[in-house]
Amino acid sequence: MLNFMAEEQDNDTITSDNKDSTMSTDSSNKRYTSPFSQFNISPTDVLDTIEKAHCPDCNRNVRYFCNRCLKLVECPEGAVPQLKLPIKLDVIKHEQERDGKSTALHAKILAPDHVEVYAWKDMPKYENVDRLLLLFPSPGAKQLSEIDPASFDKLVVIDGTWEQANKMAKSDSPLLRMKRVTIAPHETLFWRHQKKASDHLATIEAIYYFLREYHETYLTAVPQQPSAAAATTVLTESQEGAPSPTATTTDTNNNTATTTAQTEKHSTESTTPSSSSSTLQPTTEAASNNNIAMSKVITPHKEWIDSHQLGPYTNQFDDMLWFYKYFYELIQKTYRERTDGKEFTLKHTKGYIQYDPHDKRQLTRDTSDTVSTSTSNATC
Repeated sequence: MLNFMAEEQDNDTITSDNKDSTMSTDSSNKRYTSPFSQFNISPTDVLDTIEKAHCPDCNRNVRYFCNRCLKLVECPEGAVPQLKLPIKLDVIKHEQERDGKSTALHAKILAPDHVEVYAWKDMPKYENVDRLLLLFPSPGAKQLSEIDPASFDKLVVIDGTWEQANKMAKSDSPLLRMKRVTIAPHETLFWRHQKKASDHLATIEAIYYFLREYHETYLTAVPQQPSAAAATTVLTESQEGAPSPTATTTDTNNNTATTTAQTEKHSTESTTPSSSSSTLQPTTEAASNNNIAMSKVITPHKEWIDSHQLGPYTNQFDDMLWFYKYFYELIQKTYRERTDGKEFTLKHTKGYIQYDPHDKRQLTRDTSDTVSTSTSNATC
């Protein structure tokens, strides 16, 4: 997808050809510092131990997960992170986009209860298009800070090459009538060589940054429900013309201070807050009626999340990049450790592979341009 989407790669090529040289991508070259260190992503070492196996549903020979059935294959129970998201997410995938090229499918594997994937021609017949957000940078697209969280129920993401995504977004379909949302620019970590600017993200990167912005925009400052006594005090002082007390937005039990720059997540899993948790006031109007001044009032979607998930962003969605991180570091490690000089593409990006500066053998490989390994070109 436009400004923040990059073309994606087929993960099967490098994983199948270089499995023997991939052990422990998390602990490979000590001189190499992964750019993913800025995130708090669960260890991916278990993926080094997984061999190809037949998908029990379609019998295809796959590794890690079946990108057609969208199910894990031969992965130990509990080994792969399973995320709960604050909002439902639909991925609309172009039919000509190869399954093995799409990082968007990672979202379905990592958050199976909150993500659905549809072929473009088989996309749902959405009844309330005005309640959907389309993550697509285009004229008129708004930041989340400009959008009332009560005005939408679901996020829709397009998956395909840029040309495919642009065609889908402009087609006479529900996609054309959805409200557009965009995210702040970020530099991609995607491994495919591309002619577009570095702020064209892989689809899974765009999904991750949306979720993070969602949290930081809507879910940090959570107003506490005033007690009956407090409400009486407010009413009395208001009637007397005295200024109303300001409601705190700090969870003293969890030492979770709120900020205007960060937020927590809406979830589609409904739970009952504990007695010590902050209770969400449902609307700005309700807060106004109680004369309570708040730094931010949040309107939840249909269901809410556990109270312990409220507060500043603390890496709740970083594992959305779990597979993405693994493949990135696998490619880096494979190129640094290969001795046969084999390359997987003729397209290179200078300086992409982080070679050991003290290893002259490695540095000679970087004389033209460094790699964007594998063979893929998906996007959104």
